[in-house]
Amino acid sequence: MTTKLPRRAYPIIDPAQLPDPEPVPDAMFQFFDIVDTAAMLRAYLAPRPPLGEDRPATVVVGGESFVYYNPDNLNDKVSPDCYVAFDVDADAIVRRNGYFIWEVGKPPDFVLEIASPSTRRVDITRKRTLYAAIGIGEYWRYDGTGGELYGSTLAGERLAAGAYELLDLQRRPDGEMLGYSPVLNLVVSGRPDHLLRFIVPETGAYLQTLEEEQAARESARRELAAERAARVAAEERLRQLERRLRESEPGGLG
Repeated sequence: MTTKLPRRAYPIIDPAQLPDPEPVPDAMFQFFDIVDTAAMLRAYLAPRPPLGEDRPATVVVGGESFVYYNPDNLNDKVSPDCYVAFDVDADAIVRRNGYFIWEVGKPPDFVLEIASPSTRRVDITRKRTLYAAIGIGEYWRYDGTGGELYGSTLAGERLAAGAYELLDLQRRPDGEMLGYSPVLNLVVSGRPDHLLRFIVPETGAYLQTLEEEQAARESARRELAAERAARVAAEERLRQLERRLRESEPGGLG
């Protein structure tokens, strides 16, 4: 259940005064998982409208930026690796260069943290407590080392009566960890090849990363080119056969 906060009037804050998040020393440890996760979720949950169609974006997929939760002290902020919020003014959040809970009217619905050596303790202690306190509906954690940092490849929790309760996970024979996110209506997958993925429950299809989509398009392009080349070669063989048949007929050339 999404927690709605009352809309109140607060002083306007100049986004130019807000600093960028400081990168952690081992930020590259998380970088590719964060980029892939944000790209997959944005493409699936918040696709761009067709050209020429003007409609507001109501889903924001963010990360590596600040979520502010205290209008009286902007030092009270947190920077999730990835978050999702539904039924919001996504463009306004982006223009503000931050997610101000009292302006948006609700906290993000989903937060995902990705383990790194420098962040693992805060992710399972202080951040977990804070996310529950500000009303984050679901909190997921992914450990690309297979559990060396968090103790488990994957963990998902849902807020109930102000506290987090673990969501059920399944382990496939190949070691893949799976858990259903009611908020996203997606299955979160921690793969044994150390990849974080999402599965559409209705089809069983994995959401693709940008690289995977590009590779699929390139493969389709090569297949189409091969089919065209094969068709041209077949047409040429047919023309040659027809020419030989004409030449072999009585009165034909040759």
